[in-house]
Amino acid sequence: MLRDDWSGLSYFDRWRDEFDGLHMILGFHTNAYVRDNFSREFASNLVDHDMRVRSAWMKASDDTQPTGVAARVVGVYGSGASSINDHFWGHGSVSPDLRGDAIVGRWAIKRVVDLGGDGGQGALGRPLAKRHVDSRGLARPLESTCRR
Repeated sequence: MLRDDWSGLSYFDRWRDEFDGLHMILGFHTNAYVRDNFSREFASNLVDHDMRVRSAWMKASDDTQPTGVAARVVGVYGSGASSINDHFWGHGSVSPDLRGDAIVGRWAIKRVVDLGGDGGQGALGRPLAKRHVDSRGLARPLESTCRR
């Protein structure tokens, strides 16, 4: 759904018209695997842990998807407003709806699940830390992948 390129169009070009008040689209650059616990993990991250929407999606992906799966979140920003730090309603701050000319740019985060050589399990049986990988394959902090 959020592949870099599909039929010559970027994910921003394919989904541009949907951002008429929509804050962000959550999906995958690669194929993802249906796991019973993915939705549960995502919802728990949002509601039980009050995580930002983008962080909750990436953590659920990290915790339930195999190595090589690339999760992606895309959104828009305007003058003084961005959805990048939005929480689920009632669990933290939420940016205003942006429409039409109020949208001045867009942002995207892509992270590839990297479970490491031991199947992703650290000494305590917990997943190891994952890499943040931008669309060019460079390891970067989350916010550094924002672009206009």
